[in-house]
Amino acid sequence: MTTSPQKPRKDPRQERSRSTVDAILEAAGQLIERDEEAKQGRVSTTHIAERAGVSVGSLYQYFPNREALVAALLRRFVQKRFAEIRRVLDEVEPLPLEAALHRLAGRLIELELAHARVMRALMKWFVRVGDFDLIADADREAEAALAELLVRIRPKTRAVDPQLGGFFLFHAMRNTLGMAAFREGDMLRAPAAQAELTRLLYGYLRPD
Repeated sequence: MTTSPQKPRKDPRQERSRSTVDAILEAAGQLIERDEEAKQGRVSTTHIAERAGVSVGSLYQYFPNREALVAALLRRFVQKRFAEIRRVLDEVEPLPLEAALHRLAGRLIELELAHARVMRALMKWFVRVGDFDLIADADREAEAALAELLVRIRPKTRAVDPQLGGFFLFHAMRNTLGMAAFREGDMLRAPAAQAELTRLLYGYLRPD
C-alpha cells in the first residue's frame, strides 16, 4: 500500500506525537511566512526540522515529503480560519442588518490582512500539491455556515434561498478579499474598504 503524496505518513495518536507534529507545522508556517516576505522560495524540510527542534528523520515519520507537509499546514490553517469566521458570524448576528454587515466586513478584512502573507505563500505551494478537495470541503463548510446565518436572520433580509445565498455571499467575500490580499493588501488597507464591502453585502441582502 503506497502513501498519497499529499497524505501524512503517520497518524499522530499519542500526545507526544501530536506535540511533535504541532511543532513541525508551527515551524513550517513561520518559515513559509518569512520566506514569502523575503521572496526567496528556499524553505526545505531540513530547515523546517531544524526550526522545530526535531531530526529530519522524525519529520519524515509523519510527512513523506514537503507537499504532504504543506497540505497538512494548509488544512490546519483552513480549519483555524473557519473557526474564526464562525465566531465572527455569531458575534454579528444580534445586530441590525446593516450594522451586522459593517462589523462583519471589518472583521473579515482584519482576518485577511492578519493572514495574508502566509496564505499567499501556502496557495503558491498548494498549486503544486493539487489536493483541491481540501479547498472544496472548506468552501462547503463556510457556505453552510452562512446559509444557517441567513435562516436565523431571515426577518431582517429580503427573501433569499439560504443555500444559494450562502454560496453567493461566501464566494463574493472570499474572492474579493482574497484577490485584494493577494495584491499585498493595499486595497484592504484603504480607509473606504470596509464601507465598500458593506455596500456589496447589504446591497445583496437588504429587504425589498
